[in-house]
Amino acid sequence: MSRFSRSSRKGGGSGIFVRNFSCTKDVEYLKGLGSKNAFELLSVELLDFNFILAYIYRFHDGDFYEFLHKLELEICKVQTKGKHILLCGDWNISYLQRSVNYQNYKIPIQFANTMKSPTRIMHNTSSLTDVMITNNLILKSKL
Repeated sequence: MSRFSRSSRKGGGSGIFVRNFSCTKDVEYLKGLGSKNAFELLSVELLDFNFILAYIYRFHDGDFYEFLHKLELEICKVQTKGKHILLCGDWNISYLQRSVNYQNYKIPIQFANTMKSPTRIMHNTSSLTDVMITNNLILKSKL
């Protein structure tokens, strides 16, 4: 299990829960990349698959450029370790309406967002702010 408890914002925080029979460990080299002003970051390594599962919640009012900078650092650190990565979470970037933040943000070419339809559907609106991004070609084709 990996967790992030908020101390300076309302709400409970975030968590990753993994079944007992899965071999996992914390990803020490990604700890501390989260920011109380921009986003929460949790990560766990799935040892049997040589895979990093990372969850990111970007605060809607958080520093967008700090988020982008630290996201790039996270991706680079994982890639230098030779691991596959699955980035999940609510990044509060509108993928359907092509918001200003979306225009300033580019997913690296070797990655793909596998989420294609709205993930938050309200009475009069819908949005796609949640992501599931990976650099694993096999996983990309199955999601």
